[in-house]
Amino acid sequence: MNIHTLSSEIYSALPEGYDTTVTNGTCLNDTIKVTKDNSHIAMYIGMDDTATGVLNASVYDESSNAEDELLENGIYWDTEHGATVDTIANDITKHI
Repeated sequence: MNIHTLSSEIYSALPEGYDTTVTNGTCLNDTIKVTKDNSHIAMYIGMDDTATGVLNASVYDESSNAEDELLENGIYWDTEHGATVDTIANDITKHI
């Protein structure tokens, strides 16, 4: 699974007002950051190193008053067992 392709597919599946960018997580260019216009909440999505096809996500408050406060953790999708880009996009809109 290519992170840049996945980011583009998620972006296309999200409603207007959302953006995705590939950014640095544990490694260079290994994380997708999803943001919504006029919001200080961001979701970071990365590929699980131990399970093929599994994506893990966390949601952070990135407002100027907070120091990247973790709001939610443990969100995941298994793309090898039914999770589609549309499912992921729909779940993103529920969290940010």
